[in-house]
Amino acid sequence: MTYLSLAVSNMRGPDFLLLYAGVICVTWIVSWLLLHISDRTAKLPLPPIASDLDPCEIAYMRGGENEVTRLLIFDLIQRGFLVEHDKKLSKASEHPDPENFSPLERDVFDWFSSERSAADIFESYGLPERVEPHCTEYEERLEQESFLSPPGRENAAWFVGLAACAVIAGLGLFKLNAALSAGRSNVGFLIVMGIIALVVQAAVCKPGRLSRLGVKYLNQLKQKYQGQIQHVTPVVSNDYSLSLFFVGLFGLSVLDE
Repeated sequence: MTYLSLAVSNMRGPDFLLLYAGVICVTWIVSWLLLHISDRTAKLPLPPIASDLDPCEIAYMRGGENEVTRLLIFDLIQRGFLVEHDKKLSKASEHPDPENFSPLERDVFDWFSSERSAADIFESYGLPERVEPHCTEYEERLEQESFLSPPGRENAAWFVGLAACAVIAGLGLFKLNAALSAGRSNVGFLIVMGIIALVVQAAVCKPGRLSRLGVKYLNQLKQKYQGQIQHVTPVVSNDYSLSLFFVGLFGLSVLDE
């Protein structure tokens, strides 16, 4: 047994927990830095903000098919195609003619052939799964702009995450074994600490949908339009296109501002 391992095994419980906490924090920070550095899109220049941004594409960039679904439901309600009754949504009895619907709008509208609750919409194999195939074009454009996580980032996250978990679990199990071998049973806090550390480590290494460039671009959009949120009035026809864009960019919560 090396001097270091002997020192750790003989370390008093409170002293080891302090050491363990320090190792855990350093492991989290190093993991985050490694994954942050591995995404080289941050070095790419930010493209200019287009004047004809698609609200659905912005919603997809911000939160995937779930946010596109929310945006389209909001849109169909505002245009009189869907109505809410007793916290359920269904087709309006006298809705406008849907002949000019896009395939995506048609699929969403047809899904409400019977009353649907919010739980129905987002349950497994609910409406977002029906929306997802229509989002391929958004995904392709975002990939072309390098706004989505670059290829290989998921593999890097797995490698870094496994290495970090090995450090956290290895040190914790080593001390646990030493404590039990010495007849000490007050190891509950050590076990809980190790489990929490591993859960947080998994969250640290979970790759996000957006690249660093994508995050910067989305933040740039939000900063540019943040000051105009007070002008969101979805029921006023000449402001509606702006309202739809804001819901795509900020989410439905923007209507409460």
